[in-house]
Amino acid sequence: MDEERVSLDIWGWQDSEIQPMQLVNRSSEEKKTFTAVLETGTGKVIQLATPELDNVMLENKITKGIALAWTNDPYRRAYSWDIQIGRDVYWVDLKTGAKTLIEKNASGSPRLSPEGKYAYWYDSRDSSWVAFDIQSNAKINLTKALPVPFFSKNCMIHPLYRVVMEV
Repeated sequence: MDEERVSLDIWGWQDSEIQPMQLVNRSSEEKKTFTAVLETGTGKVIQLATPELDNVMLENKITKGIALAWTNDPYRRAYSWDIQIGRDVYWVDLKTGAKTLIEKNASGSPRLSPEGKYAYWYDSRDSSWVAFDIQSNAKINLTKALPVPFFSKNCMIHPLYRVVMEV
């Protein structure tokens, strides 16, 4: 009989998500799609997102031929005890799908600048705003030399212009 049927969910301590999270996310995981580019002239499909790197962010106008991608998979298990988990951040070439690591275990949520020249994020580990310049392939700490704390809710920085504004 159905009411006598036993249901058992097994969770291991090495799983990337605890069992209740797995059950909540199951439906969305089953329906997951992956971003790709279709070259209209050749019909070639370039896969940008993959099961290992499934978060892809395109610039607004898509004029630079790059995308920003990140994954937190290597750090998911730590989410059980710390919601501030890291992310590995990549540039993705829209023409080839090649991925280049720009920051390992980055804190915060990476974003693309409006023109697609920079990736930027707030690093809560040292309370700073950082940017990554794609042309010079360099990480820039935008707030290191400024005498203002950036962990305060009343203060923010526009990461592209290095201007401090009171909110």
